[in-house]
Order: sequence, then structure tokens, then C-alpha cells
Amino acid sequence: MHERARTLSSHDELRELAAIDGLEDPFDRKVLSTFLDEEGRIATFPMKRKKFEVILRYALRLFEDEGPWDENEVNRRLETLSEDTATLRRGFIDHGWMTRDPGGRAYRRERHTTAALSEGPAL
Repeated sequence: MHERARTLSSHDELRELAAIDGLEDPFDRKVLSTFLDEEGRIATFPMKRKKFEVILRYALRLFEDEGPWDENEVNRRLETLSEDTATLRRGFIDHGWMTRDPGGRAYRRERHTTAALSEGPAL
């Protein structure tokens, strides 16, 4: 997935990616079209929690492979979407979608996030 994120070049490709990954919900589409630029990168972060969760779910799809990942790898992947990798990492942790070991050396995706991603925008 992260290879695909790097090559997004238009909103049409973004919509195709969203449809492939189960983001067919009209609310999700509206949020993504509002907060992502033409390249599929996050232009700004929404202030409302529900909209921020849509952005987080979009970013979390960069971590569908087996972890754990060190912070450099997490940042490398997230940089394909935003320069503000800390906001995304904190969002994952705060929402319980990822865990981080006490030293910050390993990030792991929580198992329940797979089910949450398929439920739509309300988590």
C-alpha cells in the first residue's frame, strides 16, 4: 500500500484507492476530498475528532503488513502523506490503533483496528 501512496497523482486515483480499501462511505469520501491534496497527501488536519479519525484510518492503511516497525520506518511511511508525522503517530496511539513500547523503539498495530477500519467512520 505505501508504494501506491507514493504514486498517487490525482484525486481520481485517490478515489480509486479509497474504493479499493473500503472507504466507500460518503462521509469518508467528503472528508478525504476536503483534507487531502491532489497528490493524496494530507493538506490540513481536521479539528473535529470524527473527521480526524477518517484521516487516521486512511493513514493507517500504510501499516497493513506485519509489524513491529521502528519509529524511523513509521515516519518514512507517514511522510508519504504528511510532514507532520508526529500528529499521525500520536493519533494512532491516542485512538488505541497502535501501541508503542516504552522506549519508542517499536510500534505495533492493534488487532482490533482491522475490524474498526471496516466499520466506517464512527468508531
